[in-house]
Amino acid sequence: MDGQAKVNLILELKNRMNTSLSQAKSRLNSGVMDMKGKLNDLKSSYSKLESASGRSMSGIMSKLSTLRASHVEAFRAMKEEIPGVGRAVSLLSNPLTIAAAGVAAIGIVFQSTTAKAAEFNGNFRQLQMLNIDKPLQDLRSLKGLVLDTAFKSGFDANKTSTAFFDVQSVTGKYGAEVKSIVAKQGQFAQLMQADFNAWIAGSAKAMANYGFGADNLDEFNRAAYATVKTGVTTFDELAKVQSVFAGSAAAARQEFTAADKVFSLFTVKVKSADEAATLTKSLFTDLTKQTTIDAFKKIGISMFDNNGKIKQADKLLLELNAKFMKLGKNDKTLMRLKNQFTGSDGLISFINAATDSSGQLQQTLSSFDASEF
Repeated sequence: MDGQAKVNLILELKNRMNTSLSQAKSRLNSGVMDMKGKLNDLKSSYSKLESASGRSMSGIMSKLSTLRASHVEAFRAMKEEIPGVGRAVSLLSNPLTIAAAGVAAIGIVFQSTTAKAAEFNGNFRQLQMLNIDKPLQDLRSLKGLVLDTAFKSGFDANKTSTAFFDVQSVTGKYGAEVKSIVAKQGQFAQLMQADFNAWIAGSAKAMANYGFGADNLDEFNRAAYATVKTGVTTFDELAKVQSVFAGSAAAARQEFTAADKVFSLFTVKVKSADEAATLTKSLFTDLTKQTTIDAFKKIGISMFDNNGKIKQADKLLLELNAKFMKLGKNDKTLMRLKNQFTGSDGLISFINAATDSSGQLQQTLSSFDASEF
């Protein structure tokens, strides 16, 4: 059963929730209403067969074939939705038992699927309220979009609904655009074994802060992969703390790749990802202050490129490192250059990182750039 068929099935089951189980069975298709009657006919014929030797079972099997053909789609859906049903039915040999088991199993399918539909509807209400100004038909289409995304990608439907809410509420995007974001970031989260909703919510915040769209998500994910690879953090931690420094980084005209590089460097120097994120935030808060711009200028480094744009932090870091490397073992001059900079712990940590003379700084940044996902 493809994704759309499952969507249609669940939407139909939703309409049956307020009816009795017997009514739900009767609406499955036009043949279910007389199933019990046909079973009685089969039972009578089967009993006569057992009392009269030599008689053929062709009549009974013909009736059973007709009954099975009319409900083959129901059995197929039942086998797909409930683990073990297909195996259990295959173990039955008596045709009457097979048919009776089908009736019982259909009831189980309805009860189980209806309960799941009720749970989903409750979860979907949050997203529905976010779009309460939209026509009813749009809300129905949105529900189908959420379910289709979940089924086609193998996501939990309730988590998918929450992800749609997070992306729309943070970015303002809607419908198909949200679907593409949830599908891509959800698959990335599954592959990296990250928390599904945390990663998607974190991605949405990054999109809002840095101002990029779905077409940049591949590079965003690559940078995240490189951050985890070169730094001391996890995807779940990164998803949580990225929003701490994303705003100040964007305000300093920094791209998410440069911000992730600095954060990655800081994670090696401090005890936790939270502390590294705080340092990263304070760095970018101070990076564009006039005192910082003047300090770079005094040591012969311009904060701006030939087009008048602020250089990315990793480029500034390498230029600063090159300056310090030329000093060799002249500690007096080194301290004089360092003392040109005053500001937050983040800025001071940034300057200290640039004093590296072991080559580890360049190696780390090169490893980050070379990381391919």
